[in-house]
Amino acid sequence: MKWNVKLFFAINRLSGRLWLLDAFGRAGAEWVLFAMLGWLAVTSYARYDNDVVQLVTITLSFVCTSVLGLFSSFLVAAIVREPRPYVRYPTAVTTLFTSFLSWKSFPSDHSLAAFLIAGIAYCFGLPWVMPLFGMMLWVWFGRVYAGVHYPVDTLAGGVLGGLILLVYGLVGLPLVQQVVLRLVYIWL
Repeated sequence: MKWNVKLFFAINRLSGRLWLLDAFGRAGAEWVLFAMLGWLAVTSYARYDNDVVQLVTITLSFVCTSVLGLFSSFLVAAIVREPRPYVRYPTAVTTLFTSFLSWKSFPSDHSLAAFLIAGIAYCFGLPWVMPLFGMMLWVWFGRVYAGVHYPVDTLAGGVLGGLILLVYGLVGLPLVQQVVLRLVYIWL
């Protein structure tokens, strides 16, 4: 058995034993992303409330990286074709819920999104970024604990998010900034 699967079962074995740990794991697996997204919106507005250009740039950056991220994730998944742990080991895995796409485990879209949110917040210099990285790790743990991803799936989601942010920062961001400046000039 691969180390990835062994680590998965070591974490997933804890599932279903303590209701508080189950609540923590399920929150990380399903709901923390919404808190991270809300945090991104609130701190962006708090930091740049008088700078329409920066607010629109952050919003478009999140949209562009998310679309590129989902496209890249599904492209990788179509090549790798790794089913979720509860599909591969139906009697051995404790699941807290079943996921929408049972055929796609690698890479984790939730981990990708968590990394993109934390990375965008860091790149734009938003306050209180470090708790976001803690929340990102909570999402990664929750996805494994809930039985819907292997540890490598969550790590691959983060790596893919990092690559997308790197490419976007080098190519996409300068283009978005030019477009936003022109649009704001036209509107104002």
